[in-house]
Amino acid sequence: MNRRSHLQNQSNIAVIGATSSLAQALCRAFAARGHALILAGRDEYELGLLANDLNVRYGTNCRVVLANIIAPDFSADQLLSDIGDFDEMVIALGDLPKEGMFDNQ
Repeated sequence: MNRRSHLQNQSNIAVIGATSSLAQALCRAFAARGHALILAGRDEYELGLLANDLNVRYGTNCRVVLANIIAPDFSADQLLSDIGDFDEMVIALGDLPKEGMFDNQ
C-alpha cells in the first residue's frame, strides 16, 4: 500500500462503512477536495447511489467494494485485497440502538 503523510489532492481514500451518515458526510468533504474514493460496505444499492451522487456533484472517481464486516466468514485480508492501493482509510462502523429502545428503563 502506498501511504502519504498528509491528505494530498487526488489521494485515494478508502471508506469502510461508507453508507453511514457520518461516512457519507466525510465522503462529500473528501470529494469536494478532489480525492478519489473507494467505498466499502454491505449494501450494494446504497453504495452505488452514493458513488453516483459523488460523481455527479463533484466529478469524483469512486469505486465500490462489497464487504460485510460482521459476517462470520469476513476476511480482513480479502477486504484489503479487494480495496487495493489507498493512501488513507476511514473506518466508520457502528450500530445505534433503535429509537426508544431504552425509554422504559
